[in-house]
Amino acid sequence: MKEDDEDRQISMARAYVVFNEAQIDGLVQVPVQVGVQDVYPEAIAGRFIKTTGAEIRYGGNKACYIPSQDCSGVMRCATVSRPFLHGTLLCEAARA
Repeated sequence: MKEDDEDRQISMARAYVVFNEAQIDGLVQVPVQVGVQDVYPEAIAGRFIKTTGAEIRYGGNKACYIPSQDCSGVMRCATVSRPFLHGTLLCEAARA
């Protein structure tokens, strides 16, 4: 790059083609066995969050990390849906 050249930003678009297996001639079908178990995402998320050791304080009206106190704050449980709460808790635990 020359000294008088300016940095410039160039946008780039990518395209991907996705095939349905029914569209592929001669594809050998391999049977896949999937075990179905009772999965409780909230329980799994709760255990994971506890093992991080992150200090999480409930209250306020938004989720945030408080660097001066090295803790995360999340809104009260009653104000948000359970899946949203666990997603927020996972995010905040990752920040701590």
